Amino acid sequence: MKLTLNIEPKPQSRPRLAVVRGRASAYEKNDMRLWRRQCALLVKNLWEDKKYDTALKVRATFYIKPTKQLLNTKYKRPLLEAETIPVATLPDTDNYIKSLFDSISDAGCVWTDDGRVSEIWAKKVYSLNPRIEVEIEELHE
Repeated sequence: MKLTLNIEPKPQSRPRLAVVRGRASAYEKNDMRLWRRQCALLVKNLWEDKKYDTALKVRATFYIKPTKQLLNTKYKRPLLEAETIPVATLPDTDNYIKSLFDSISDAGCVWTDDGRVSEIWAKKVYSLNPRIEVEIEELHE
């Protein structure tokens, strides 16, 4: 099953710590929580397949908004439109994967836990149309 999530990719943020009444607790930044909620809603609205309970293979492509420098370079414009320029800067690809997988888990309609994912293929490229494309496939024994 292939999904196109029309949301700008966001890497998973680091947990924040706070001390309340002498007890330390971890929490997530509010913008990250809102992004995950919105992404989970998109997944729920687009998912038409069954809930998986076997090993899974996931292919994810993160289309990242280009930097101003890339946008202002004339000869790179066709490459941006073709979505062929790989992103070789921070944040790491695994942080994008973590936020996507947590959102899919929050949606509750694809899998019960991202521990079901046995095989991952991911890439991040610059695009004038930021989005996430994810393909989920069941692995048979």
